[in-house]
Amino acid sequence: MAAPDAEALPHAWQQLLARTAKTLAVPLLGDSLPLVTGAFEAQHEKGDAKVALLLGDADDTLLLAREVLESRIDEIIHVPYPGGAQGYPGQLALWYFGAWVAAYLAERYGVEAADVPVLARAQGVMSGEDREQARLSAPRDDLRRTNLVRDWAGDDDQTDEDPDYDEDEAED
Repeated sequence: MAAPDAEALPHAWQQLLARTAKTLAVPLLGDSLPLVTGAFEAQHEKGDAKVALLLGDADDTLLLAREVLESRIDEIIHVPYPGGAQGYPGQLALWYFGAWVAAYLAERYGVEAADVPVLARAQGVMSGEDREQARLSAPRDDLRRTNLVRDWAGDDDQTDEDPDYDEDEAED
């Protein structure tokens, strides 16, 4: 979560933590109170540790969200702008700090900090460069669509057909 003037920081940290440190991060954008008051019930003892990051200078809403999260999250870390920096310089400093944290976590947990090959391939496909690389891994039979005209049984259809009859099974 971030202060209203730093909406880009949660996205930037999510990308850095996911791509470099291979760590799941979920950015909470906008007004965080509706989400933190209902989404994070006190279940954190049952699984992996959950950490909330508050990025930038905290306003009253962010401080209230922190107070709510204190009973629902394992640890809350407030990362203020360094040295009283504000605006773009403060956000840039926190981005660099996020890159350092992600690199440290990758080193600490022994994961490769580089992008995995499938991500590079997916980015090439999405950008239009490697359209021939776009292939489905599922067999074509798994991608069948229901023929609505043939398979639709409307309310006014009064036929004597067996509703459990499957013509695909009958072919086998």
